[in-house]
Amino acid sequence: MADPVTWIYVLAAATAVSAYSSYETGKGQQRAMNKNADLARVEGMHAQEMAERNNELLALDITRAEEINELNQKIISADIEFEKQQEARRQTLIETDKERVDRASTESREEVGREASRIRARQRAVFASRGINISMGTPMSLLAEVGEDEQRLMGRIAFNESSALTDLVTEADISATQSERFLGKLTGEKAVIGRQTTETVRRLRKEQQIQTFRGATVVAQRAIQQDIYTSRAREARKAGFTTAVSTVLGGSAKTYKFGYDTELW
Repeated sequence: MADPVTWIYVLAAATAVSAYSSYETGKGQQRAMNKNADLARVEGMHAQEMAERNNELLALDITRAEEINELNQKIISADIEFEKQQEARRQTLIETDKERVDRASTESREEVGREASRIRARQRAVFASRGINISMGTPMSLLAEVGEDEQRLMGRIAFNESSALTDLVTEADISATQSERFLGKLTGEKAVIGRQTTETVRRLRKEQQIQTFRGATVVAQRAIQQDIYTSRAREARKAGFTTAVSTVLGGSAKTYKFGYDTELW
């Protein structure tokens, strides 16, 4: 059997190894917890960066949607203004045609009147040169026929004038109705595009809020995890140190007792 002194050294060495092992175990657990804490911090930073990058992309989409809407609104507004100008030109041309019809009808009536007056004058001159009484019989009938022809031509002129003016009024009404419908369609399209853009921007802004909330949530969760792992790291180091100290103290007590029992001191 080994002598007591040797056993003293053996006990002391065992105590030292056990204490060192406990201390290193605590340090290993501390490193593992610190690594987890660093990982949680990196994940939080990554989540924040992803949220910011996604929000930047969404902001670009919002800007693009607003720019496209503004361009479409300008194009449709230009189309509306152009249609108004075109309709005004069409109505002006129709009014010009009305004036032309009225002027032509007036000239035709005047010409018919002048021609009837010339015919009556010639007939009266012929009848007078021959001493024929124009207030009765055939002369009067011939003069009456001239008047009837004049009235008939005047009626035809009036009918043609009325028909032409009616056609022009109808054309003006049709043009105005078609223009109004077209303008209504353009105005409707303008409103629809505006509403669609508003909805798109609202949806994108809501998505920005969601991205911000998600990023903040992950950051908060990782911060909590980081605090937990950091606290556990401190506890692991403390536990390892405490165990090592306890081991040293316990080993010292055993060594002292062994020495005492063997009467080394």
